[in-house]
Amino acid sequence: MTPVPPELSDLVHSVSHGLRRSWMEDLAPFGISPHQWRALHTVAAHAEHGEDLPRQRDVANALRIAPRSAAEVIAQLEAAGWITRSQDPTDKRAVLLEATESGKDLDRRVHAMRSERSAGYFEVLSDADRAELTRILGVLLEAHPRPEGARRGGGGGLHRRR
Repeated sequence: MTPVPPELSDLVHSVSHGLRRSWMEDLAPFGISPHQWRALHTVAAHAEHGEDLPRQRDVANALRIAPRSAAEVIAQLEAAGWITRSQDPTDKRAVLLEATESGKDLDRRVHAMRSERSAGYFEVLSDADRAELTRILGVLLEAHPRPEGARRGGGGGLHRRR
C-alpha cells in the first residue's frame, strides 16, 4: 500500500508547532514567554527605528491581538521592569510605552538567540528556497488577514524585523 502524502496544511502546522516548542524552550532561561517577547520587541523596535513611542493599540495591531490581550502582556512586561508607561501629552486617554534599558538589553539578547536558532533551523534550505518560502508565506498572510478582534489561537503573531 502506498503511503498517503501529508496535506500541506498538516506540514505547515507541524513545522510551526516544532518551531514554537523549541522557541519556548529557548526563552525559558530568559524568564519571558514568546508573546511577551513579541510585545517587548514591538515596543523596543519603535525607539530603535526613531519612531514615536507606541501605544497599547500599536502593540495589539503589530501582534494581531485584541487590545485587552495586549494590556495584560504590557502589564506583565511593566511588572518585570522591561517597559514603562507614561501619559501621552497630546491625548490624556492614551498611554505611551517605552522599553527600559534592561528591556532593550533583553530584546537584543533574545533577538540574537532567535536569529541564531532560525538560521540553524532553515540552513537545510538554499538561499533561493528560503526566499521563495518567505514570499509564499507572505502571500498567504496577506490573502488571509486575521479579522479584527479575532482571538489568537496560539500560533504566534507576525512581525517583521528590519
